[in-house]
Amino acid sequence: MPDETWETALEDSAQLLPVRREVAERFPGMVSTISIGFGAMKQVSPTRVNVSFVLRFTDKKVPGIASTGEFSSTTDGMAVLVDGHWLVSGETYCSKIDMLMGSGLTCP
Repeated sequence: MPDETWETALEDSAQLLPVRREVAERFPGMVSTISIGFGAMKQVSPTRVNVSFVLRFTDKKVPGIASTGEFSSTTDGMAVLVDGHWLVSGETYCSKIDMLMGSGLTCP
């Protein structure tokens, strides 16, 4: 996904773009194969929705996953309403970056 498209889907994307680029550099397989399937959604306020989703990708460089490099995990996060558009919360994005154990990647 081009940076411009990614930026339109994420809260605080300008601050997080350097992290995204570092992830892409270190884990190109993950970035090129990632898919996201959405599950249940629950509105918790007029501007916040709790979302369950499944992340899937293949990348042998990602630490702590199967030797095949295949990864699938059901997780949850938050979408936020910003200027009339629903976006993935920056907090949710950063919590998934934190799942890359041993990568040394951190959000600002």
